[in-house]
Amino acid sequence: MVASHSVFRGALPRQIDAALAGLAGGFFDAARLPAPPNMPTIREFQFDEGIAALGWLRERLAAHGSKSAGGRQSS
Repeated sequence: MVASHSVFRGALPRQIDAALAGLAGGFFDAARLPAPPNMPTIREFQFDEGIAALGWLRERLAAHGSKSAGGRQSS
């Protein structure tokens, strides 16, 4: 699905995987910070979004055998 989006047109699978990893990392990084007083649930939401992005990445890696990680197979 992500690969069909115009933003990723022409991107290599490993580049899409890297973008998803960065997105997940950004969500997890934000989730560790204290919540602003007027948004008490934002950090839980960001953590959940990180989990979703990581799951999406996991599915992509499983689908192509982790070959996008520099052509190396995971053991």
